[in-house]
Parts: sequence; C-alpha cells; structure tokens
Amino acid sequence: MGQRIITQMIAVMVSKRLGIGTTINIGTKTGKSIYYSLFVFVALLLTISAYQEAEEQMT
Repeated sequence: MGQRIITQMIAVMVSKRLGIGTTINIGTKTGKSIYYSLFVFVALLLTISAYQEAEEQMT
C-alpha cells in the first residue's frame, strides 16, 4: 500500500499513479490519521511480541 498527497481532493482513497488499485491520500486529515496509525499499530505489535518473547525466556 502506498500513499499520495493530493490536497485538492477530499477523497481518502485515490487511484494509484501506476498500476491497478487504490492508495491512501495523505493530503487529508483522515488519510494522515490512517497512515500514521499504521506505524503506531506496528510499533505496538513489535512491543507486545518482544514482551512475550522476554517472558518465555524467563520461564
């Protein structure tokens, strides 16, 4: 999944420049929220995974 910055459009999902499919328009507030929340989600998953790994090694 990629991102495009189109500030004149209000659509959150827009067509890709190349290829088939859609991508997130990070020119909108909603698009930015979705885009940056993905980073938070991945960081949360990595933290939980590391915590569970550390607990398993302690037992």
